[in-house]
Amino acid sequence: MVIGSNPELFPQGIQTGYRMKDGRPSKKLEIDIRRIEIDGIAHTIRPSFVMPYGTAFTDDVEKGIFLRKFDVPFWALSYVFGKNPMFWCRIEQGLGRNSIVGTTIKLAADEKHSRLRGEKVYVATTVGTQCVLGAAVSENAKESGLTEAYGKFKEECRNIRQNLLIQMAGRQR
Repeated sequence: MVIGSNPELFPQGIQTGYRMKDGRPSKKLEIDIRRIEIDGIAHTIRPSFVMPYGTAFTDDVEKGIFLRKFDVPFWALSYVFGKNPMFWCRIEQGLGRNSIVGTTIKLAADEKHSRLRGEKVYVATTVGTQCVLGAAVSENAKESGLTEAYGKFKEECRNIRQNLLIQMAGRQR
C-alpha cells in the first residue's frame, strides 16, 4: 500500500486510519474535491494534475510556466495562451508558496570530523535528498556545542519563514 511505503507523503497519523469527511465540486475546475479526517483534523485531497489552490490544470499551464524560465513576460503569455497577465503571475506565485521546511522531504543530520587551522572541529550538517540544507562548525562534540551548531539550521528556517510572511503581507496590500 502507498501509505505504508511512503508515510512521509501523508498527514501524520494516517497509519492509524482515516475517514471520508466530505466532498464538494470545484466550480472553477469542475472536479470533485474530497476531504478526509485524521484524528479530528480535516485534510483536503486534490489530484496531482491540479495546480496549488486549484487555480488551473497542470496541462493547461505547463507550457506557460516553462516559458517563464526564459523570462517571457506575463503579457506575452496572456497573448499566446489566453487568460490575463495577472492569471499567469498568480500561477507562478502559487508555485513558491510552499516553504522548503514545510515541504515533505527526508532529513538527516550528522557530524563530520574535520580540521580547521590545525584544530579538530565537528561540522554539524543537515541534509535532504541531494541537498545540503545547513552546516555549521562546532569546536567540540559535546551536546551543548552540537546543539548550538544545529541551532544555526533552525535559525535559518525561522528567517526563511519570517521573510515569506513579510513578502506575503506586502502582496496583500
